[in-house]
Amino acid sequence: FPVFVLFLLGGAAAAFLLIRYPRWYRLTLDTCTADKVSAEVAQKKHQSAGFRDVQLKDSDLTGEGDCAELSGWPYLQALFFRRHSRMMYKPMKYILIAIGATTVLGCASLLFFRTPEVSGLFSKITAVLPFFVFILYTIQSNIMGNRITKAMFYNCDLAMLKFGWYRQPRVILKNFVLRFRRICGVNLLMSAALCIMFTAMVLCAGARPPAVDYVAFLIALLALAVFFSVHSLGMYYLFQPYTAELKMKNPFFGIINGIMYVVCYSCIQIRSTPTWFTPVVLAVTILYSAVILLFVWLRASKTFRVK
Repeated sequence: FPVFVLFLLGGAAAAFLLIRYPRWYRLTLDTCTADKVSAEVAQKKHQSAGFRDVQLKDSDLTGEGDCAELSGWPYLQALFFRRHSRMMYKPMKYILIAIGATTVLGCASLLFFRTPEVSGLFSKITAVLPFFVFILYTIQSNIMGNRITKAMFYNCDLAMLKFGWYRQPRVILKNFVLRFRRICGVNLLMSAALCIMFTAMVLCAGARPPAVDYVAFLIALLALAVFFSVHSLGMYYLFQPYTAELKMKNPFFGIINGIMYVVCYSCIQIRSTPTWFTPVVLAVTILYSAVILLFVWLRASKTFRVK
């Protein structure tokens, strides 16, 4: 409710300032006429924005680093992730900074304002687990997964998929596993940072959550990182939705991701202890990972191609 009131007041203030601006109506007419709004220009700007997300800079292409010690597919994937480290690690760096700042400020506040009520509240911290299913989905699948898979396609697979040997099941599965390890490592880093944040806050609050529940809570956060890593990469290999112009062409890709969004959002309504919720998360992660690997082996040679 406070957030709703804040947005309402902000909207009212913006409307008041807009009405008081003396030439807003004339400005709207001058800038939004048909001769000044070109659909072709708008489309080009939209396409350039999509390409800008995956374009490499000259600084990204310097040196091979530790990749020179590798060969074959490990070399190719290590070189790809080295050249896309800015694209992959920069958003995660900001997320980790935000988590770190939240940890420091939160712990300082808890040490200063420690009360029995606050301790009791943090003793029930594991109740936020279903809510973090949706948060981790939003960050790890949408921000990390989709951006990296788009870069994989445009800067690597678009050229390599022209060769039949690159679409062999053995090659596809090998590269899938190599890429999964990298993406999963980054997502696990964020989940581990959250585990540290919650643990530090619980200690500073003087809370005593049930030990079994709390351990299960931390395990579930780590398992979710694995699950969303498998999901993002699996959807890319099984549906490969991008065209050479980086447009989305496969409708099933959007439908399944939409279903995943609804499921993760619905988890917010779940009221369950981690001792029950975590085994479900682990079971779903293991089963889903096995199904994705099986389908990548059996089907990706037909679906992983240039549209």
